[in-house]
Amino acid sequence: MIAGPGGPAIGIDVGGTKLLGVLLDERGELVVERRSVTPHSTEVDEGRALAASVAELAFDIAAEAGMASVALPLGVG
Repeated sequence: MIAGPGGPAIGIDVGGTKLLGVLLDERGELVVERRSVTPHSTEVDEGRALAASVAELAFDIAAEAGMASVALPLGVG
């Protein structure tokens, strides 16, 4: 993922065992990288747990970069 000319962006890769999130600056250079465990459940709420984990990871990345109050583009794959 390359951040656009408008500024930094967050990208999150959802894998079978881990979530990998990065914050890239306007030049596409890595600012923050964090990993967390992909939640798994046999319950109906597995999708909600995954969405909550992605949102939490994105917020944590922004907070670590001092950008928690900034609206950042987010790409999830």
